[in-house]
Amino acid sequence: MIENIDKETKVLVMKSEKVFNEMQKFVITSPELYSQAGNKLIEIKETEKKVIETKKSMTKPANDTIKAINDFFERPLEYLKRAKLTLTASMANYKVEQDRIKRETEAKLAEEARKQEEELKKKLDAQIKKAEAKGNQDKVDELTYQKDLVKVETKLVVSKVPFVEGLAARKVWKCRIVDETKIPREYLKVDEVKLGQIAREKHNEIDIPGVEFYAEETFVNKK
Repeated sequence: MIENIDKETKVLVMKSEKVFNEMQKFVITSPELYSQAGNKLIEIKETEKKVIETKKSMTKPANDTIKAINDFFERPLEYLKRAKLTLTASMANYKVEQDRIKRETEAKLAEEARKQEEELKKKLDAQIKKAEAKGNQDKVDELTYQKDLVKVETKLVVSKVPFVEGLAARKVWKCRIVDETKIPREYLKVDEVKLGQIAREKHNEIDIPGVEFYAEETFVNKK
């Protein structure tokens, strides 16, 4: 709760609520009531102006203080932000490169293991044929069993990206536009700000498919 609010401000706040309640019941059914509504609208706008001015007079000192604090810390925070971005990008690039090297090395070792496995099986096949030629079925069965067990394990590749206590790498998925013409309509957003500007400048003198330009009645105080 705000303390030390002067009597005039409290009256202004109470008046605003009273006007709101009164206007909920106000119905225009004649020219006289229309005129009364117009005068009341002017009065409401003036009251609104006073409320805004009073609010500004009360919040300005606090806002000025907050702005001064934000201005004071803006530069060091920007330095730290840039430093973080620089180190993060450098670490990410290093990790991406090391991960690429690790994948390529693993693929190379896997291929070498496959070739070794294939070579061992060829040698066993040659021995199996010799045993078959001699009619030694027991030897054939034994060599066939050995062949089924042949498995050359791929050597383990250790990452050269060290673990840093207090940090954890994670992927952050993003997007970039490569061909705007191929993007489905449900992912496109209408520029309502630009259309609103066109409405204010051109009124209904321009035709844009799918858009209706229209006017709403409003009232402003004349000085």
